[in-house]
Amino acid sequence: EWDSGWCVRAQSAAHQSGVSPSPPRTVADVGFVLGTDGGAVVAKSVGISMLELGSLRSEEAIGLVCNFAVLPGRTSRRLRSFALARQFYGALFGKLQESTGAELENIVFTKSKGSYYFVMTPTRRCLAQGGIFRDTSHKPLLARDNLDAEALEALCRRIAAFRFKDGEPTLQEAANE
Repeated sequence: EWDSGWCVRAQSAAHQSGVSPSPPRTVADVGFVLGTDGGAVVAKSVGISMLELGSLRSEEAIGLVCNFAVLPGRTSRRLRSFALARQFYGALFGKLQESTGAELENIVFTKSKGSYYFVMTPTRRCLAQGGIFRDTSHKPLLARDNLDAEALEALCRRIAAFRFKDGEPTLQEAANE
């Protein structure tokens, strides 16, 4: 059974207790083992180290929430909530950065009865290049007196005016209807 590559022998509590269906006891020709036990607790107990892939890029990202007033009447019906991540929509995020200057890791748009809001993670570099920080060496960097509120608002409005979904209006287009 070892001629074709790695072989994994498994034993679980479910197998011991007779719970059905029981997992296979031997899996042949294994290329890798993927654990989804949250924090690799089980994997660590048997000497397997964790390797995380596909998370935020190495640049530090900052959480930013941009609130907008609810649009009156039927205008808001065409707006749809969405959630997008750079790792899955790289080309779209590239266009966003090119047209707005916003380098984001992800963005979520949500409509509620009280407001419309975007939750996003811009990189520090993007905020620095956009003139959001008055002094990039200031400690703490995100202190209120170190932020240019007008530049931050302008960035948020450019992002809100960007078309994230084909065939759906931007927040700015919906407001102008």
